Amino acid sequence: MRKRVFAISAALCMALVLAGCGSKKDVSYDAGAGGDDSFAAGENPADEKGGLLAEKLGIPESAQVELPTDGTKIKKITIDDPDIVVPDKDRMYTKSYRMGILTNDTKKEFVETFLNKEDGIYDYSMEMFDAKDTDREKIDKYFEDNDGKTPDYSGDYFIGKIDGEPYVVRFMYSDENKDEGVAVSRACPEDIADDMAARQVKKVTYYDYNPDDLKEKPTQKDTETDQIDKEDDNGSGMNPEQAGRKAAEYLASWGFKDIVQTNIIDMYKAYEDDRFNIIQYSKDGYIVRFDASVNDSVIYQPVTSMIDTITLQSSNEGGSIMGSDCYYQERSYYQLSFNEDGVVTFYAYWPMRSDDDLHPVDHLITWDEAVECLKKAVPQHFADYTGYSEVKFNDVRLAYFRTKTGDKQYEVIPVYVFAQLESWAEESNAPSQLIMIDARDGSEVDIIQDQGRLGVI
Repeated sequence: MRKRVFAISAALCMALVLAGCGSKKDVSYDAGAGGDDSFAAGENPADEKGGLLAEKLGIPESAQVELPTDGTKIKKITIDDPDIVVPDKDRMYTKSYRMGILTNDTKKEFVETFLNKEDGIYDYSMEMFDAKDTDREKIDKYFEDNDGKTPDYSGDYFIGKIDGEPYVVRFMYSDENKDEGVAVSRACPEDIADDMAARQVKKVTYYDYNPDDLKEKPTQKDTETDQIDKEDDNGSGMNPEQAGRKAAEYLASWGFKDIVQTNIIDMYKAYEDDRFNIIQYSKDGYIVRFDASVNDSVIYQPVTSMIDTITLQSSNEGGSIMGSDCYYQERSYYQLSFNEDGVVTFYAYWPMRSDDDLHPVDHLITWDEAVECLKKAVPQHFADYTGYSEVKFNDVRLAYFRTKTGDKQYEVIPVYVFAQLESWAEESNAPSQLIMIDARDGSEVDIIQDQGRLGVI
């Protein structure tokens, strides 16, 4: 059965010459008015028929192919994937985007997207954000003291309200961290009910896992802690499907486009004492992840810091890999946590902006042609490589990949992905080997799109 890339929730809005790898078979697509975007999410005829790209391009459900190793020092190179991933669409597209766009103007747009202007939006400080004693009374006083003031958007921290509750919007920059983005979180600690205060509860913490999962064996303290069954209902009153729709509504209201929901998990609300011991906890709310997409298909965004052909070239004599030797690709994704009381946190990493339309790709190379192009790319890709003695491409897919075309300018294009994933790296999608072939002309697509991201720590 073909493995498909499913969007748990729908996306929130929504003629090239073949050369260089032997004879070509032009694959044409019936032109539809407006392309796939002319249909509402979930109503695309390609979805109903399913597998149209795979059929037209001759992409098998699985593949076992041995590739020549000529020109390399590798003993064996194979394609060995029992479940090749192909979008459930009838065509693919290109589209241009902007990233790395945190100017004063765009920060103002983000802040005013999240916070209600009528309630007042004010500058905030990192010190106040980090303070452990910024309770509701102090926050209310801060709003009073700053009433009527205009925020300076050259700053990084801003406070305002969402649905009448105080929140902080803060910004992160790639010149200070690995990632650029915006974060939204509650401005003050959650109130502690009297019955919980009587049990020495001092604060509320939210977890993305069941705290019991970290316990090695029961202790006397465990018997005093209120336990829950992993199958208990979520205290938010929503099931995962309902929570997914609610999360989609949040992101749509904030104007985030070209994304699909890729994961949803229970959130755990824990009541803790002043020594971080959990007095009581329960499922309360959800954590939902959305990834960047094109036409409802997730963009391929691997964790590139472990790719051996990159790290091996600069690793030290002892063989260990330093963070300064790795390449860190920008990964555009969004994570929202919320419960019945509203948003707990929201993170948008490398948000993508676009004024461009989808541009249909009229011709894509077939599977057989892609494999031939891979064979031709191998000698140069592995030139002077002395790492793995065998390479097995066990994660193969037709997907979208973001290429850098200029300063803060990007284009998403269709590619054939040939990756080697160790079992421990599957969840994080951190390949140890990776070759990508441009699905339009068969040329190899460089993994390193931004030399400035080499050695980012």
